[in-house]
Amino acid sequence: MANERVPYGMIDIACACCKLRQIVRDRDGAVPTMCDECHQHRGDLPEKRLARAESHEVMLRKRLAACRASEARAQDQIQTARDRMVDALASRDYLADRLVSAAEGSGKHDCPAVQLARDSRVVEFADKYRERHGNRRG
Repeated sequence: MANERVPYGMIDIACACCKLRQIVRDRDGAVPTMCDECHQHRGDLPEKRLARAESHEVMLRKRLAACRASEARAQDQIQTARDRMVDALASRDYLADRLVSAAEGSGKHDCPAVQLARDSRVVEFADKYRERHGNRRG
């Protein structure tokens, strides 16, 4: 709810009863301090207190379910991003290995691609690839 835009004709309040951010219909007069749900069960009579507790439980369970769903989506996105990062790094190291291997067999050739293959970072990436795949440069 924190990123929701408040629709026209509605206002955003912090309910004094349930302590939750609520979006309520805008009415003429003072800004309400309670949401429409809590307004129905105000008072200290036992029946009102029970209605308040039951109503708050329902609201909190809905919000908890939404939070859990949001967390699950975020965890899935994190795992997808991690998987993509691992794939990208493996691809980078594989490409570096191919480039360094080609440069090793180039003799005295010194084109920009060979110069790139001799860069210390590219060689480091190639070494990582070879180390993981059991074929070290020698």
